[in-house]
Amino acid sequence: MPKTKRVPCDVSDLTPFDDVVARFGVTPRTLRWYEYMELIDCRRIGRRRYYDARALARFELALRARRFGMRLEDARSWLELYEAEGKDRQYAEWVDIAEGLEAALTEQIADRQDALTELRRVTSRVRKELRHAEKGSEAAQAH
Repeated sequence: MPKTKRVPCDVSDLTPFDDVVARFGVTPRTLRWYEYMELIDCRRIGRRRYYDARALARFELALRARRFGMRLEDARSWLELYEAEGKDRQYAEWVDIAEGLEAALTEQIADRQDALTELRRVTSRVRKELRHAEKGSEAAQAH
C-alpha cells in the first residue's frame, strides 16, 4: 500500500495532484501508480493529494529512469539508496546501472535501424512492382 502522509501543513510549499499531472505530462493513473509502487509519497489534506519538493524530484528521476528502460522496482531500489547509503553510493550504483541501460538501448537502436532498412527495401520493391503493374495496365488499355 502506498505511503500517504496525513500531516497538517502549509500547502504553499506543496504541489497539488492536478498540477503534478500537468507539469510532467502524465495521466492521473500514472501518478497514482508511482505512489502505489512507493516511488513517491503524497500528503493528503482532506481528500486532496499534495506533493513536496522531495516527491517531485523522485518522480522526475523515476520517470527518467523508466524512459531509459529501467524497471520501476529497480528505480525504487536505486532511489532508496540515497536515504540508506548516501549520494555517493547512489551515484556509483547509477554508473553501473547506466552501463547496462546504454548497452540495451544501443542494441534496441541497432534492431530498429535494421527494421527501418528492411522496411525501406520492401517498400522500394513494392513501388517498383506497382509501377510495373501500372505500365502493364496502361499498355492493355491502349490496345
